Amino acid sequence: MSEPRRTGPSQTQAPERGLSRTPSRTVDRQPSCFIVGDSRSVQTVTSVIGDFGIRLEGFDRVANMLDAAKHRQPDVIFMDFDPVGPGATLIDGLIASRLSCFIQFMSMRSPALVEKVRRAGEAGGLRILPVLYDPFDHAAVVQVVDDLGLTRGYPATQQLKIQHMLDMNWIEPWYQPKIDLNKRCLVGAEIFARARHPEHGMLGSGCVLANATESDLLLLTSYMIAAALRDWREFADLAPEMKIAVNIPVGALTKLPIAAIVRDNRPKHRNWPGIILEMKEAEFVPGIAQAQDAAAELASLGVSLAVDDCGLAYDSLARLKQPPFCELKIDRSFVASCGRDVPSADICESFIALAHHLRVKAVAEGIETAQELKTLSGMKCDVAQGHLFARPMAKGQFLDQIRQRAEGKVASPARRT
Repeated sequence: MSEPRRTGPSQTQAPERGLSRTPSRTVDRQPSCFIVGDSRSVQTVTSVIGDFGIRLEGFDRVANMLDAAKHRQPDVIFMDFDPVGPGATLIDGLIASRLSCFIQFMSMRSPALVEKVRRAGEAGGLRILPVLYDPFDHAAVVQVVDDLGLTRGYPATQQLKIQHMLDMNWIEPWYQPKIDLNKRCLVGAEIFARARHPEHGMLGSGCVLANATESDLLLLTSYMIAAALRDWREFADLAPEMKIAVNIPVGALTKLPIAAIVRDNRPKHRNWPGIILEMKEAEFVPGIAQAQDAAAELASLGVSLAVDDCGLAYDSLARLKQPPFCELKIDRSFVASCGRDVPSADICESFIALAHHLRVKAVAEGIETAQELKTLSGMKCDVAQGHLFARPMAKGQFLDQIRQRAEGKVASPARRT
């Protein structure tokens, strides 16, 4: 359900974030943004934000910003970030301040240096968006504020509940293709949750999970697994070998009746290839024991597991003798800079080699440029996913693309590198 992260010069993705709670627009306040720093990146953000009527406050020091946040927290904070020197202690200060808004770091450093610190912030309860790595363009900033719902006159989505949206049939499954880099063909798709509000239309992807509780996430996970199983029947004639992947929280393995959901909704088609359940590396590794138990139970039903957002737990995954997963998905923050950053390239190559050693597929997510694709193809990566091929799209549009691919009307970028 999540769309793994924004990096590089053409960032256009944001994570799946939460919806809100009441369709009535009883509160209509002006969205606001804090900006901290004085880099070229800050200038880029500043030049964009004002165009959308978003209230903007700039700060030259983090301490000043935190003082202001005690009285009025913005919707999002854009912040220059350097994980070396003073920046290394910045996360502790942000965690201690108990910020509840989104934080958008901007950095010129290697993702290999930034990502560990960013994830420490997430573990401390901060709502940190995927990092914007300099240089980035105006479109990347527009995507951030759009995904957070700040460009739509701030529709009152903060009171919506996932249960209500499901009851009202506002949640839609969208799909992004996964391409086999050896055969240069469609091999799978990842499903994402989108919401279509009757008044405000299609909400940004950042308006799906931000305020969701654990029970909300489990409810949505159950719905998305069933939707993926049902939708596959519509894809079967054109792409019978396509596996659909659903992003789930690791807790779903023990707190949801996944086996029953699959039995009740799985296609009866004799060529059904199965379904993949993806879990984030940061959750998967601590819960490896329950993942192994679940994998053994679900395998007979055609359910496989995958590790998403890989990049920091190489040693833990490498120690596994019988991996309970079929794919390792490399975090897009490393994919996005693998063609120009040696540490990121090394991480990508290491995880591709590890996947092959474990006899599973290596998947690169978030590919946006031909150079990234060329680099990963040279590393013998198995599967690719990202905006270079296609953005997530509504089911009907995805069906049209499958049909066009079957008719040879869609040229894969993989053929042009």
